[in-house]
Amino acid sequence: MTAKSYIVVLALLVLPGCRTRPGLVPSPSDSRHIGIPTSAARSGFKDTFVVSSLDGPLRQLHLVKPTYPGHLWAKRRSGTARVGFVITQEGDVAEATVISASHEDFGASAVSAISQWKFAPPLRNGQPVNVRAIQDMPFILR
Repeated sequence: MTAKSYIVVLALLVLPGCRTRPGLVPSPSDSRHIGIPTSAARSGFKDTFVVSSLDGPLRQLHLVKPTYPGHLWAKRRSGTARVGFVITQEGDVAEATVISASHEDFGASAVSAISQWKFAPPLRNGQPVNVRAIQDMPFILR
């Protein structure tokens, strides 16, 4: 690690009502899409389900931490990014997009990291399905 001693904290919280990790943020609605704006919910993925409708918790196989943008580190700026994405039937991440970010570079870093994540295939009624998810990613200087 360089002299820049920082920690990027991932929000690894358990969803209310289910036992999932990482900290996927639940939608306030019980729709088939999980809290992503309508334009993003209209993706190329047919039958995209919410995390809470799965047979069990998501199992993350590969995690990549985001890189703290250097110029924001130099300015001592903390912030957050919220990223929406689809976990495919194969467990890959697709369509990762920034929903909101306190700085566009936090959003870009979060999307870059999340796009590399890998999950065990999500199952619903024993069959692999696509799952729409949201991840909050705080960037905190320590």
